[in-house]
Amino acid sequence: MAAAGAPTGVPGTESGVQVDSSVAHQLRDLIKALSWFYVRASMVVVGQLWPAFDALTTP
Repeated sequence: MAAAGAPTGVPGTESGVQVDSSVAHQLRDLIKALSWFYVRASMVVVGQLWPAFDALTTP
């Protein structure tokens, strides 16, 4: 039996909203992973350059 005022043939939930939410979660996870790799790569680069600036040179 259809709910009062609801058009017939329309599902109770809109699948488009669920798809949009799923895509948003996938994009969020992708951005988190890329930013994690960026931070780790930056740490490696800085770690390799650190000894050059570790101490002052003495005359």
